[in-house]
Amino acid sequence: MFSSINEQYRRFRSMRKIRRERPEVWLLKEKKIGYVQIPKVATRSIRAALAKQILEEQGINVGYDELDSQKIKEVESYSTVRLERTKMNSLRDEYFVFSFIRNPYDRLYSCYKNKVLAPLTNNKRNVLAKHGIELGISFEEFVERVAAIPDTQADRHIRSQNWFVSNKGELTVDFLGRLDKFEVDWTMLSDRFQLPTPPVRNTSFREGNQVVSPYNARTLSLVQNRYARDIELYESVDTGTNK
Repeated sequence: MFSSINEQYRRFRSMRKIRRERPEVWLLKEKKIGYVQIPKVATRSIRAALAKQILEEQGINVGYDELDSQKIKEVESYSTVRLERTKMNSLRDEYFVFSFIRNPYDRLYSCYKNKVLAPLTNNKRNVLAKHGIELGISFEEFVERVAAIPDTQADRHIRSQNWFVSNKGELTVDFLGRLDKFEVDWTMLSDRFQLPTPPVRNTSFREGNQVVSPYNARTLSLVQNRYARDIELYESVDTGTNK
């Protein structure tokens, strides 16, 4: 009984946190640029590059082999802000804000592999347990459950990408790159702001390596409905939106 009550309380706290969540923005104050993180869109690689840049601005030269997750989190702790989406345009008055978007189908399947299958062997916790999603369930069952969760109640890993970079249908970033065109789009940013090239820190960093699609007609339809705005946004992006 007490275990059940404790579990219910943990879920209540998790859901309350989700409802109050705001996009996380990295701020590079010297260069006046901001980066809006979208989970499952090369965030590990981009965070490493930005952490390296920030440390170098402090006179600390580090290689990527020295930038472990703990060091990146330390830099993140003093270099990021949680900002209401309604205030993003005010930030853009002073900062050039960018982000990256990913093919919604690839992003959801990557989330499934990373958050539903991988914890079975890497002993990491089930971050989607609050949604009643058990480890090891089939991809079809995973999609069915995700499709029934609105953004207002969704964990950030399954929340729509457009939630992070738009407000009332309008983009709140100056540049939106695509993961499948990452090298080209990052070069545009790097040439303008002299940013280091991110390391490849995840095997799913590059798109298009999948031979057999994990989707069937039903799951395709569910994703098309659940992430309709993401699909539209992804298809509308070419090489970003420039200020």
